[in-house]
Amino acid sequence: MSRTVEEPTITPRKGPGNSDELEYTHPAYAQIEVSRVSGGNVTLYDSDFKHNHYMVLRVQPSRMMRHLNKDWHHSGHNPMIEVAMSESQWATLVSSLNMGGGVPCTLQRFDGKIIPSIPAPIARHDQYAGEIKEDLAEAVAEMDALDKLIEESGLSKTKAAALREKVRSARSTLTSSIPWIVESADKHMEKTVERGKQEVQGYMLGMIQRAGLEQLTGGVLPLQIEDSSDA
Repeated sequence: MSRTVEEPTITPRKGPGNSDELEYTHPAYAQIEVSRVSGGNVTLYDSDFKHNHYMVLRVQPSRMMRHLNKDWHHSGHNPMIEVAMSESQWATLVSSLNMGGGVPCTLQRFDGKIIPSIPAPIARHDQYAGEIKEDLAEAVAEMDALDKLIEESGLSKTKAAALREKVRSARSTLTSSIPWIVESADKHMEKTVERGKQEVQGYMLGMIQRAGLEQLTGGVLPLQIEDSSDA
């Protein structure tokens, strides 16, 4: 369906100093703004942790005032739509045009109304641990059912005992070995994450120090000792 064309509504107004001005309004007039917000510790859609720094995009109704031979644009005070994005989501949005189905964002206002907040993200560790326990419990139940079928199969005692021993060995692996491996992997991932945080912090500190030295020395860095550990 094609869009119709509608002329803006023009209303004479009195501006500062009782000067004459014209107000232009139209259903299609809007203003968009992007802000970087600090503080709040908010939960965002498709993010596993809370954010103290995030991006907010607002679209607000707008009107244009013609005064002193110049156009002045004024936005409303109640956004028609307001969405929040993590800094990562914002970076993906502006760097991946025409790709995929878009980037997840958190709707905060729509049609001028405040949208309910998202609950705090669940711990992925707990989520995966719960899913693994459920799958293991189902596998163990199948093993127990198979053991019973072998017992009632009418096979010779020797053959039945050999098969049941294999089933019990697999059951022991499911109930003992795999949970231990999962727990060990989880501890390793925690250490890896902490190590990654330290690497990022060290890199940021190095960049800050380098930027400060460049400012102090006019872009000429003092003698630096290169790392020769890989030589």
